[in-house]
Amino acid sequence: MRDSASINITTLGSSNNSPDIPVPPNFHFKLPANPDNYTSGAVYPVVYTWLGLGTAKAIVELKPQSSNGTSGVISTDNPTEYLDRGYSVFYWRGVMADKSKVVVGNYTLVLKVLRIFGDPDKEEHYEVNETVPFIIDGWV
Repeated sequence: MRDSASINITTLGSSNNSPDIPVPPNFHFKLPANPDNYTSGAVYPVVYTWLGLGTAKAIVELKPQSSNGTSGVISTDNPTEYLDRGYSVFYWRGVMADKSKVVVGNYTLVLKVLRIFGDPDKEEHYEVNETVPFIIDGWV
């Protein structure tokens, strides 16, 4: 059962589009200057996923496409523990889990989902999916 697939679909969308419209590779995002408030003109990444099985833990990480980018676990508005099977959404407004802001650059988001009966401390017990690359242009 530990080898059962959890993630069926993962797509990258944008905050100004319908969830069923994925963004193309190298889409440009302008993040809100104040991530706690809506900012006119801001367009931020949204990870949409369909989980075939529930999970005790999901992690969304930022992966830079160059050596000078920001990397690490992102801060998301949605819960990342004990997710039911089905549709899950992770909004990201450019803030990392440590509250720092991302730097301008090219990135992907990596979704890691703990498999059923998996050990959260063992990397090999996670199923991993990566979004298409995208570009953070700056803040508005």
